[in-house]
Amino acid sequence: RQRLLPPRRQCLPLCRWMMTTTYPSDRRRSGLEVKVEAQLVGLGLDPLYEVDRIVYRRESIGHYRPDYRINTDHGPLFIEVKGRWTAADRQKMVAILSSNPSLRLFVALQRPSALISKNSTTTYAAWANKNGVPWCPIPIPSDFLNRWINGETLTCHLENV
Repeated sequence: RQRLLPPRRQCLPLCRWMMTTTYPSDRRRSGLEVKVEAQLVGLGLDPLYEVDRIVYRRESIGHYRPDYRINTDHGPLFIEVKGRWTAADRQKMVAILSSNPSLRLFVALQRPSALISKNSTTTYAAWANKNGVPWCPIPIPSDFLNRWINGETLTCHLENV
């Protein structure tokens, strides 16, 4: 016997790349996210946890929930927190940024000097720089964060690690 399911409800985007949905924001997926949130709150910011759904296109349309959104005078700022950054997650990040060129997002890396795999000499930071993905180390440098909040788009460099 097959069970008939009702048709899926579609969310309408608020703008070209962002959908806002209600999502239980009292749960964090990792201790690293808790640590970053504590830092953001300590700096007097009000980070919202996984409240947005960003549409991107790879072979098909996908959806992505950034870890944190900070509302600024220059529009929303999104922060993705990464400990282990798999090849699939790295390719997804490139697709998200290329599909949404005006998206203000950076990746906070727990270990930017870690190698992307056992058989590679490339670090997470070097890969991010090569592929145009803005990144910074954890803890997030306060001057780096302030410059993003004030509308600049920048990334760290290997010598900053």
